[in-house]
Amino acid sequence: MESEKPRRRLPVLNAKDDDAPEERPAWHWVVLGAAATLLVWLLLASLVNSAIRGASPFIALVANALALGLSAALAGAMIGRFGTKAGIGHATAAGAITAAFGCALALKSMTASAATAALTFVLAIAIAAAGAAAGHRLTRRRVRA
Repeated sequence: MESEKPRRRLPVLNAKDDDAPEERPAWHWVVLGAAATLLVWLLLASLVNSAIRGASPFIALVANALALGLSAALAGAMIGRFGTKAGIGHATAAGAITAAFGCALALKSMTASAATAALTFVLAIAIAAAGAAAGHRLTRRRVRA
């Protein structure tokens, strides 16, 4: 038998990569979630409104409320999945901020009374916060101790 060359073994290191980016602070996820909610809400609202053109105002109201809730749920799911430091309060804050922003934009075009505008404001915030909380609960990462 020929003399075999000894195999060269390479070390396997499981050290953390020093170039890895830092975790985002929790408040960053509020801003990212609000932006994601707004973008998805605009997309869903345009699809819903084009699909139900000519429908009764009640159907339009319910469909747009569902679009807001679904967009907030998707953003809450994003926060729950990727925002390891962000909790359910951060997700609900993102949804509430987006709903408040949307209501503030629509305030000038509202012809309803102040009480109706206030009720719309409160309901939109509640729908978005509930959707974001539900999305966060579905996808949150559990920290192992």
